[in-house]
Amino acid sequence: MTVSPGTTLDMLYELLAEIGEPFDRQLDPKTTTLHQIGLDSLSMLELLMLVDERRGIEVAVEQVKPDTTVTGLAELIDRQQAA
Repeated sequence: MTVSPGTTLDMLYELLAEIGEPFDRQLDPKTTTLHQIGLDSLSMLELLMLVDERRGIEVAVEQVKPDTTVTGLAELIDRQQAA
C-alpha cells in the first residue's frame, strides 16, 4: 500500500503534538528542520517509536539527522514503507 507524503506529513504533525512538540503550521515543512522545531535525541527516539507503533515502519534513529526537514522525515518514512 502506498501512502502519500501528505498523509505521512499529517501523521507526523499529530505525533509531534502528542510528544509535546507541536509543529507550527505557519512554518514550511520543506525547510524547517527537526532541530529547529525542538526535537532532541530523546524526543526523536520517541517520535520514531510512535511511527513504528502506528504504521509498523521501523526507521533507525541513525537515518535521521538534526538537519533533516519535516518533509524529509515524511519521505524517509514513505521509502521505508515501500521497501
